[in-house]
Amino acid sequence: MRGLHVMILNVLLAVALGMFALTINVMAQATPQGPVDLPSADAPYGLESLTMPVTLATVDDLLDDMPATVFGELRGAPDRSADRVVIMYGTVDPQLGSPLALSAISFPDGDFFPVDFTAGAFVSMASQTDDYEATAFGQDGDLVWIQSETTVGVEGGKPGTPETSFVLYTLAWGEKDSSLLFTAAATSPPGLDALVTAFVAVTELHH
Repeated sequence: MRGLHVMILNVLLAVALGMFALTINVMAQATPQGPVDLPSADAPYGLESLTMPVTLATVDDLLDDMPATVFGELRGAPDRSADRVVIMYGTVDPQLGSPLALSAISFPDGDFFPVDFTAGAFVSMASQTDDYEATAFGQDGDLVWIQSETTVGVEGGKPGTPETSFVLYTLAWGEKDSSLLFTAAATSPPGLDALVTAFVAVTELHH
């Protein structure tokens, strides 16, 4: 159970960070294990007011309208694949990723998660996983969300270079029964606030 949770955590952290050089050893397909009911709690940053996108194509259009600068960091070109869209702000470090990253993952379009996996299943699982280091989570209407402060260790880029670590501030959310999960990650709480607030503003303009 713990090993499964850690694998899922590593996959989501890699996406959130934009750490595409991170090596992830996947030994088994992830499956939900014992989902629990989430407590009722107000979603942060105005997320509760949103009509969420339901397909990656919709997300693509939305992310194209994200501001060119967030928290003083310039937006890069979106990174698109069959099961996700990732947009990063700031200079991407080969080891540490980018200062700000926003992503959407479509569970059935990838090869790691079960085709019937949902945002609700992810938040429920992550809320039970100590490794996720959640600081708050809950359900607000049909929206589920989980916030965390995760200490991430990164090996040095050269032999003999010591490992460094930093705190990654993340928020993951989505409609409970949706196959789309959104994540935002930043290296500071104000950066996370600015990134999610920008996403909320753009999403509201689309509806």
